[in-house]
Amino acid sequence: MCFVDRLPMSRIPRHNVKGFTTYRLSGDLEKLTLGGGFDWKSQYGYEGSGYPVQSSYVLVNAMARYDINQQLSASLNINNLLDRKYYASLTENGVYGEPRNAILSLKYSF
Repeated sequence: MCFVDRLPMSRIPRHNVKGFTTYRLSGDLEKLTLGGGFDWKSQYGYEGSGYPVQSSYVLVNAMARYDINQQLSASLNINNLLDRKYYASLTENGVYGEPRNAILSLKYSF
């Protein structure tokens, strides 16, 4: 039997599922695209080690893009929409992941 098989968990989640989709509206709103997605991770960490253990969690993300014209579009991305508190790194004290945040960007194609 391998040593890893005897550990109840590890510093890396065993399972990670990500999904994201977008939908372009029609009619008067045809320049608008909406999207959403998630990132789910299973429980991980070393039980009984003194380090924190991260329970399974899901992060929800959203986006909206508006095509101003053929070359220029504006996008708003919101990460961790539900403002979930989670560990991004498991150290002695644990390092929390990013809280809810937004990114507004312009894209010009030529």
